[in-house]
Amino acid sequence: MIQSNEKLLPGNVVMCNKSNTPVVLYAIGIYRIAEEDLNEDYSPIPLTPEVLVEWCGWNRDKNKYWKSWGKNGFHIILWDDYYDAFKLELGLHHYKVLDTLNHLQNLFYFLTGEELVVTIPQQ
Repeated sequence: MIQSNEKLLPGNVVMCNKSNTPVVLYAIGIYRIAEEDLNEDYSPIPLTPEVLVEWCGWNRDKNKYWKSWGKNGFHIILWDDYYDAFKLELGLHHYKVLDTLNHLQNLFYFLTGEELVVTIPQQ
């Protein structure tokens, strides 16, 4: 279930619970989720190695994941067994735990100004 305080942006990918398929949200869908109390119809997609590598095109080496963007930029995400989640290092010993795909999409957009390309696999 999408929480009422969940930050959703156009382009976020979430799970439609009725059809059990991933869907891309557009502005009208976000509005309907908020106004018509449809948050039970959708769920965040947990961030997994499969989602990160196969859906989002990140590279992997053991517990490190990265994606290049632009000429000089890249992001590294580490798997953390303590949190049982991924984390992004924002500075020396400062981390942001990432547990859902839409959180990763939002953070990537806020840090780079670019949309994170997500390719939903065919069912």
